[in-house]
Amino acid sequence: MITAVPSILLVEDDEGIRESLAELLKLEGYAVDTAVDGLDALDKLKEGILPRWVLMDLSMPRMGGRECLAQMRTHAEWKEIPVTFLSAARQSQTESYANHVDYLEKPTDISIVIAAAKKHCN
Repeated sequence: MITAVPSILLVEDDEGIRESLAELLKLEGYAVDTAVDGLDALDKLKEGILPRWVLMDLSMPRMGGRECLAQMRTHAEWKEIPVTFLSAARQSQTESYANHVDYLEKPTDISIVIAAAKKHCN
């Protein structure tokens, strides 16, 4: 079951981006857990963190966003958690994500990230 507290799991390998986004989302009133890559995110989920939303970079060392999402979708408790990919790479016109997945390009305006948080957490 997803927690009643508006919580976000932020998965980003760039420390500066991760810390900045986490701080801004906390200022908006969200509880934010962070992970440095997909493996770290899966570990957090296994520890019992059940966020309302996952904001995740696509390209990360050890495990990227696509592989992490594929792992999440095989687990009953995680498969419905909305995920938004955040990446500097342009999304291919043929690449589409379904099953509660959105895509934002870096750099993105913080107001767009906050709007996505409100969409998924409120």
